Amino acid sequence: MSSLANLSHSGIEFQTRTHHSKQFVPFEDFRYPLSLSERIQQGDQFRRSGEELSTALKNIDAFFSSQTVPHTAQPDCETCVAKKQRIWQAYSNYYLGNEPGRWDAALLAYREEIAMMFNSPGKYTLEDIDQRFKQELREHLRKDLCTLRPDSDPLYRKTLTEFNAYLKKQFEENEPVEYIIKTAIDMEIDHPHPFQSVETARFLHQLHNATTTQDRAQVYKAYYCTPSWDDSPQQKNIKAKYERMFDSGLSPDAVISQWKQEALETQKQEISKLKHRLGDLKMAQSAHLKNKAAKKAEQDQRIQDVVHKQTARCNLQSCGREVDLTAEEGVLECAVCDWLAAKGQTEGGLRENAYYCCEEHVEEDFVC
Repeated sequence: MSSLANLSHSGIEFQTRTHHSKQFVPFEDFRYPLSLSERIQQGDQFRRSGEELSTALKNIDAFFSSQTVPHTAQPDCETCVAKKQRIWQAYSNYYLGNEPGRWDAALLAYREEIAMMFNSPGKYTLEDIDQRFKQELREHLRKDLCTLRPDSDPLYRKTLTEFNAYLKKQFEENEPVEYIIKTAIDMEIDHPHPFQSVETARFLHQLHNATTTQDRAQVYKAYYCTPSWDDSPQQKNIKAKYERMFDSGLSPDAVISQWKQEALETQKQEISKLKHRLGDLKMAQSAHLKNKAAKKAEQDQRIQDVVHKQTARCNLQSCGREVDLTAEEGVLECAVCDWLAAKGQTEGGLRENAYYCCEEHVEEDFVC
């Protein structure tokens, strides 16, 4: 922020008494740190207010210089009284303006205190008010620049903490505000952290050099909305959509916030689709494993039925008689089939043995 307008150019000597009976304590009713867009907005508004104050004071000087009313320089001089009142009002507008984006817009207790000081011109001077103003502004900047963002990169958090501590020390040593701000900007632009790309550093540099809302919109567009050769059709549409929003004059914070929200919603939808697809795959896998287990159980049961069966039909097709496999005198069984059955089982298969009810049927079944 630029320095305050010089009080001396009013051309009138004000009372310089200072009241030290009250200890000014900074208020804590603001959320820090500010976003980059908020800082820029406050800086722009601060400069505009200073320019408006300077213009107002020049107009007051010009107005009273052109008056033909005699100037007696006495305490009751009408010209001096009127001029002082006009100047007092100009500074009141400067310190208590309600323009959007003011740095003290949320500092309600502080603004009430400044208003009280302006309502007591016999007790407080402009120098008193300016001192209070600078004190609160300095505290506001200290909180902003020395507060670590909760979403800061964990890998860079140590460096940020050290840098914030360095800035805090400068505030404690009463370094000029302009010098501290320049140090913070130079550090952010010229000494980017290891995880900050060259494009990001260039973006910050261009943003700090831009002086109008339109210029900054172009910087934001170039950084966030420049098409890439590998953009998907969806990405191209999104960039075009938010490029128009930057051009519309909306706050960059609002545009980026909406973009992030849309990205999160899209991400949630994609995650939901993936979860649904994963659920389908799990169901298909479960059905496959269940079917596989059922087939194995069926095969195991067939093996058990063959191994433990007590009767078998005579292998001669024209017979059909049941053979008792539990008979004590033994069962007529094909030795070749028995060997093949054993071999088939070792290979994971299942082969039935050939049983006969009598020797005649054995001989008859093997007649070539």
